[in-house]
Amino acid sequence: MNTIKIYSSKLGTTTTVTTSASTWGEFEKELVKKNLYNSNSMKAVDRESQSSLELPTAKIFDGMTVFLLPTKNDSGAISAEAIKEFVETVLDFIDALRDDVEDAAADLEIKTETDELREEAQRLIQLLKK
Repeated sequence: MNTIKIYSSKLGTTTTVTTSASTWGEFEKELVKKNLYNSNSMKAVDRESQSSLELPTAKIFDGMTVFLLPTKNDSGAISAEAIKEFVETVLDFIDALRDDVEDAAADLEIKTETDELREEAQRLIQLLKK
């Protein structure tokens, strides 16, 4: 089973979908059935590689994050609603990045504390050897 995070301004929130699908084509059908994705007005992008998920054979994987972005309307012009959706999606993307940075900072802080404890332990060992 794959757990995929979905960021879409259409949803208004982030959602997580658990799926047995292994390709974008299979997963796309699930998203359409759940009314989470419209291939006529949206484009899916893999957050990590920033690659567009267009080919049905594109592999999906556990822990993947997919951004659903609005595309041009039928006239070829981008509507105000599409721009609004895009801006909201970008803001969601920024929130996701901030979360990742906060997680990385927390990991770094733990590593720093661990390094400090290791150094203190080494000092104590040196004192005990004297």
